[in-house]
Amino acid sequence: MAEFVGETLLAAALAVVARLILAAGVAVFPAGRRTSPLAAGGPLGGFLLLVGYGARGGIPT
Repeated sequence: MAEFVGETLLAAALAVVARLILAAGVAVFPAGRRTSPLAAGGPLGGFLLLVGYGARGGIPT
């Protein structure tokens, strides 16, 4: 039972961290876009590749 609770809390913490990282990227992107569209588009493309790779591979259980 303790292992299940620990895994559930860890999954919840990782979900919160992932959402915070996404929110930070969304918040910073407009400022970067005004400064340099190329500099903003590169990291966005990398992020989309990373998300696509993770979605394709699924979550290991």
